[in-house]
Amino acid sequence: MAASPTKDFRFYYTKYPAEIGCLGLFVIMLIYLFIGKKKTLELAEKWHEKTLPLLKSNFAYVGVTDGHTNMEFE
Repeated sequence: MAASPTKDFRFYYTKYPAEIGCLGLFVIMLIYLFIGKKKTLELAEKWHEKTLPLLKSNFAYVGVTDGHTNMEFE
């Protein structure tokens, strides 16, 4: 008995080339998404490490107490 034509890859390749192309594009986009997320996270962490001391020193006195830590509300 001959094999069913639906189990052969050539059948799907000839009948559904657009769907196969879209599936391939989808896989490539998923890979690109995860690589981009990783690189963006690394970039944000580097920026955070470099700017956190500067931000802490510039904004250390922001608040309702006008920069005096021992001042109480009246």
